[in-house]
Amino acid sequence: MRKKFLLAGFSVFAIVGVLFAVFPQDSQAIPPFARKYKTACTTCHWGTFPKLNAFGNAFFNNGLRMPGGGDEVFIKDEPVEMGATAWSKLFPKAVWPGEIPGLPPIGFKMVTNFTVTQERPHSARGSTPGSPERRNDTEFSGIDDIEVLLGGTFGETLSFFAAGPISELERAHVNYTPFIFGEQGLLNVRVGKLDIRGAPISNHIKMTDFGYIMSVMPQISAGNFFGFHPNQQGIEFWGSKNGPGGKGGLEWAIGIVNGSTGDGEAWFSGAGDMGTILGNATASAQNGGPGAGETNNHKDWYAMVSYKLWGMGVLGEESVDDSLVAKENWQDNSVRVKGYYYSGVTGAFIDSPLPGGGFGNPFDGVTGTWDPDANRFKRFGVLVDAYWWNFNFMAAASFLEDDISGTITYGAGTFGDTKPQETGSNFDTSIYTGEVQWVALPWLIQTARIENVNPDYEVRDLKSFTKYTLDTTVVLRANMKLKAAANFSNYPDADSDGTPEVDLGNRLMDTTYQLGLDVCF
Repeated sequence: MRKKFLLAGFSVFAIVGVLFAVFPQDSQAIPPFARKYKTACTTCHWGTFPKLNAFGNAFFNNGLRMPGGGDEVFIKDEPVEMGATAWSKLFPKAVWPGEIPGLPPIGFKMVTNFTVTQERPHSARGSTPGSPERRNDTEFSGIDDIEVLLGGTFGETLSFFAAGPISELERAHVNYTPFIFGEQGLLNVRVGKLDIRGAPISNHIKMTDFGYIMSVMPQISAGNFFGFHPNQQGIEFWGSKNGPGGKGGLEWAIGIVNGSTGDGEAWFSGAGDMGTILGNATASAQNGGPGAGETNNHKDWYAMVSYKLWGMGVLGEESVDDSLVAKENWQDNSVRVKGYYYSGVTGAFIDSPLPGGGFGNPFDGVTGTWDPDANRFKRFGVLVDAYWWNFNFMAAASFLEDDISGTITYGAGTFGDTKPQETGSNFDTSIYTGEVQWVALPWLIQTARIENVNPDYEVRDLKSFTKYTLDTTVVLRANMKLKAAANFSNYPDADSDGTPEVDLGNRLMDTTYQLGLDVCF
C-alpha cells in the first residue's frame, strides 16, 4: 500500500509538471556560450540540454566556434585582447597575440531528484539472506549535485571546456584547431580529462539520467572495472570534413590515454562477495591495484571513424542565419554510422606459478599473484544514429574482450557456494542497445531504451539480462527541465542451481522510478 501511494504521488507530480510547462515563457539561458552569443540553450541542444543537435555538434567540431567561419559576427560579449594583432607579424620575435573572454566563462547546473526503488527480494552472494539493503526505498537527494560549466576560446585557434562537480571536474581539456588550407575543423588536438570520441556513446550528453551500460560495464569475474565514463586522461587527435554538397561528412579520432577505472565500480553496492571483489580489485595499499591509479607503464590507445549521410554537414553550413533561429532545429534527416576500437592493458590476479601457489582471482586476492600487465583487453563496436522528422533512432552493438596472460581459477564454493572449481583466461561480453527519442512537442521529449547484456566468461559466468528505460522530459524553460524516468531489468534472482546471482547493484537490477529537476544558469 505504501509503495502504491508513493507511485501515485510520483505520477501526480509528473502530471503537474507537464501542466506547468504548457504555459512556457520566453527565457534566455545563461551558461557561458549562451552569454557569449546571447542565445538560448536550445540553439545547440536537441530539444533540451545536454544532448546536442546537428548545429551543436558542428559548433563542437569547429573548436567551440560558430560554423561557417564567421564566429566574430555572432559574439555579443567582446573578448579582452591579449596583445595587438600586429604582434603576429613579429613572431617569433614577439609573443603571439591572443584573447580571453570578456565575461567570466562560467556557468552552473543544479540537480535534484526524488527516487523510488523497488528492491530485489534477495541479497548478494555471500551475505545474509534478506540483508543488507542496498539503499532506501525512497530518497530525496536535495541539491546534492552542483556542476560547474566552463567554456570559451582563446583567440582564433585555442578553446577550452570543463564540466563536473565542484569537488572534482569530470571533464577538462584545452583544444587546438589550426587553419589547414584556410579551413578549421579538419584537425584538432586536445589534452586533459577527455570524454573520448573513442567511446561507443557519451554518458555526459544523454537525454535521460540513466547511463548507457556499454560505456561502463566491467568484466566482473576478471576484476576489470575499466570504463569510458566519466573520463580518460590523455591526448586526442580528431577532425571532421563535410561530405559532398556540404551534407553529412566524415569524423575521425585517435588518442592515447592512461586507461583508468570508470563509473562501473560505483554501480555496485559492495555487498557480500561483490564487496570483496571490489575491495581487492581497487585496493591501493594492499597490491597497487587499480585504486592506486596507474597499474603499469602502458598507455591505452583508441581509434574512431564515423560517416554521416545527408543532413547538416558535420562542420555546419557555410553561412549561418545571424538570428540563430532555434525553431524545430532537432530535425536533421540523416544517418550516421560509427565504428570504434579501444585497446588497453590492466592488471589481474592470476594463478601463482610457484609450486603449491594459490589460486588467482579477484575474490581471493593475495592468495594468487598480482600481475599489473596480465589483462590485455579490447572494447569495440558499431553504432548507427538516425534522425527522421521529430525522431532519433539509435542502435549499437558493443563487444568487451579480456584476454588474461596466465589463468584465473575460482575454487569450489568461491564466489558462489555451490559452484565447482573453474579455470580460464577469456572473459567476453556483448551488449546490444536500441533507443528511440521523440520530440512530441518543443517542450516534451519521450525516450525509450532497451539494453541486452550477454556475459560469456570462461569462469564464474553471469546470466544474460535485459534492462529497459523510459523517460519523459518536460522543458519548463530553456535552461530548466523536469524529468520523470523509470528503469527495470529482468536480471535473474538466482542461477539454475539455486545459487543467488551476483549482486549488480540497484542501477542494473532494481526497478527504479525517478523524478528530478535540472537547472542551468
